[in-house]
Amino acid sequence: MAQIEKKFSWRAFLCFGLTYTFIAAVISGIVLYISPTGRHSCMGNWEFLWLAKGEWKTFHTYFSFAFIIFCLSHLLAVNWKTFCSYFKNRTSKGINRMRELVWASVVFAAVFYLIIFSI
Repeated sequence: MAQIEKKFSWRAFLCFGLTYTFIAAVISGIVLYISPTGRHSCMGNWEFLWLAKGEWKTFHTYFSFAFIIFCLSHLLAVNWKTFCSYFKNRTSKGINRMRELVWASVVFAAVFYLIIFSI
C-alpha cells in the first residue's frame, strides 16, 4: 500500500529547532559557568569535550542567537493569536490570564533585580 507523504510542518520544525537550540545553549552555558576564568583558561589550554573556552563561547553565542530566532518565529508565525488571547479576551475585554501575568512579571523583576545588584 502506498504511503501518503505529509506536507512539511513548520510547527513541528520550529518545535524541534527550539528544543535543539535550547539544549545546546543550556549545555554550553553550564560549561562556560564552570570553566576557569582569566588567564587560567587561555594559558592552561583548558578544554572540555575537545573544545577550548573560546570555542565554547562561540558555540554558546551562535546557538543562543538561533534560539532567539526560533522563539520569534514560533511566536510570530505559529502562536500569535494564542499569545494575544492571553492578554485580551473577546468576551471580558480584559487580560485573560492575570494571575499568570503577575507571577511571570514578579519572577522576571526578581531575577532582573538580583542580576543588576549582583546579589
